[in-house]
Amino acid sequence: MALAIELFAAEAETIAGEHERARARLEAVRRIAVDQGDEPTRRSALVRLADVSIRDGIWKRAASLADESRTLAGHLGVGDGHELGLLAYAAAARGMVEDARDQAELGLDHSKDDRIALL
Repeated sequence: MALAIELFAAEAETIAGEHERARARLEAVRRIAVDQGDEPTRRSALVRLADVSIRDGIWKRAASLADESRTLAGHLGVGDGHELGLLAYAAAARGMVEDARDQAELGLDHSKDDRIALL
């Protein structure tokens, strides 16, 4: 399975509202990435799974996935602005206003000039 193509297909399914299909595809990509030791692809799958969970209103799962992806981003030495944005959304949806604000502010700080990463 070409994982990059699968990630792209899952993104299209997410946008089309086919969240169950996207989730199944992303879970498969995640498992394969773990088996292959492909941490960047695993991170991409985690971020997209968190996004699907946000869209479905599954706030705790979204936060858990985004947090796992954020930890992985730290190990990979890459920015975590996207994850922080997802964590802020999940916290806000659960009424955790201070946590949402803290995550959003941290995301702004970490993203520096890459503000699109927060979306």
